[in-house]
Amino acid sequence: MSIGASSRDLRATATVAVKGDLLRLPITLDSTLGEAMADPTAAPVLGEFLARSTPAGMDSGDNALGVDMARMIASIPLKRLAGFGGTGPAELEKLITALNTAREEAGHRERGDR
Repeated sequence: MSIGASSRDLRATATVAVKGDLLRLPITLDSTLGEAMADPTAAPVLGEFLARSTPAGMDSGDNALGVDMARMIASIPLKRLAGFGGTGPAELEKLITALNTAREEAGHRERGDR
């Protein structure tokens, strides 16, 4: 916060901390893989799903894809996983529910609700 006679004549400055509620937007089919993987509670759930869904022979296990490929994969919306490894709309809805449930439970633990 700055106080002064004008915007060019600031005479006092102070920092003010304001506490607020943590905003957690739900993960949806339009959320990207990168957004889901950036959430520490959703990432393990998504990782397990991807491990189960990856068709045989696609996982080289050597992490040789590189940064550009990782960026491209991170930008893919979750809804694009339909058809990947036999994944259908029902499995994607279950995944979205599991991701949001994990995040909600983590939020309750952070607040001490449970």
